[in-house]
Amino acid sequence: MTDYFIQLLPIVNTRFYFFFSCSGPMEWSEQHDIALMKEVRVQNPFKAKKKTSNRAQIWLSIAEALSGLKDPLFKDSMTKRSVQDRYVLLAEKYSIRMKREAKASGTSPSFSELDQLIEEYLEVEKLEEDLRQKAVTFGVTRVSSLSQKFRAENAFVDPVFPGILMSVTSKTSNA
Repeated sequence: MTDYFIQLLPIVNTRFYFFFSCSGPMEWSEQHDIALMKEVRVQNPFKAKKKTSNRAQIWLSIAEALSGLKDPLFKDSMTKRSVQDRYVLLAEKYSIRMKREAKASGTSPSFSELDQLIEEYLEVEKLEEDLRQKAVTFGVTRVSSLSQKFRAENAFVDPVFPGILMSVTSKTSNA
């Protein structure tokens, strides 16, 4: 019986190698994380309310954009869930590391490009949620117009990516 499987092994390997190689979990590197955070910066999923189809659509477009990148190479089967889960994991790890470094006396935390991107988008996420809460408090029904007005008043053009507007808080953190 084992001889039969040994004879079939080359056939199985050639036919199913592609299936098994694409179905495994993706190995995320720092370059993948930076590309993810830059795409989050461009598409800003936090402008839509949590657990809505609009936000899900934005996460899906982020996943599709990442799948189209050649460097770093992402899996073609990226889902909105995998991208969203990775963002949440990065944010949680960053928050834990910052709390730990704040407790450690005498050490100054070093910030990488990824850390700066995560910090910026944690602030953007909090800002969008605050805007939504203020809109509910003041009875504003169209949060998007309030949010767009606030973004327009508190934005500047990113010198690295001229087509991207950034908030004032990120401007002060880069200086």
